[in-house]
Amino acid sequence: GSWRSVVLLPSRATASAAEEVRRRVADLTSIEVKPLEKDGEENDADACFRHFDRVLRGVLVNGVRSDYVVADFTRGTKAMSAALVLAAVGADVPLLRYVHGSERDERGAVLPGSEEVGEFKTAHVMARRRMALAIDLLKHGNFPAAAELLPSGPFLGLLPEAFRQESETLRNISEIAAAWDRLDYTAASALAQGQFNKS
Repeated sequence: GSWRSVVLLPSRATASAAEEVRRRVADLTSIEVKPLEKDGEENDADACFRHFDRVLRGVLVNGVRSDYVVADFTRGTKAMSAALVLAAVGADVPLLRYVHGSERDERGAVLPGSEEVGEFKTAHVMARRRMALAIDLLKHGNFPAAAELLPSGPFLGLLPEAFRQESETLRNISEIAAAWDRLDYTAASALAQGQFNKS
């Protein structure tokens, strides 16, 4: 890709390799190296998450929009990869990527020249998280907030197709409950009639 800046997140043990990468491509793009704070943290998912979350929040605080960020979890331990994915989802980063390949050597490493970039969107995770929050708000009687959290009209089309019907139904239930809660039984009845006619 074409990146304005890159942040490498190595372990302490691989920080020197990250510095070498930074040195080699310094004329192509701005690269920062932000290694984990302590030796051995590469196998501590909580420590990795705290570090990656702090770095990501720092990028976002500096005026970069989350939809301009891509998190690549190709290298590192499983704990590091999982922590980066979770930190990225928590920061509303919409795109994750990793490099894989069809050809591998005897150690299982991808052979140079066979690399492929895989990308996937976090939209399904975000949609599920938003609906879970709406359900929690409903359970606690905050019906208008639950309704506002869920998209309607043309914005419903921004959701992954698998979640549209569920989200629309959840929003309708929230609106019915909100109308009932403010004692507007006429509106609640009309909204309920519309919901049942769709079902």
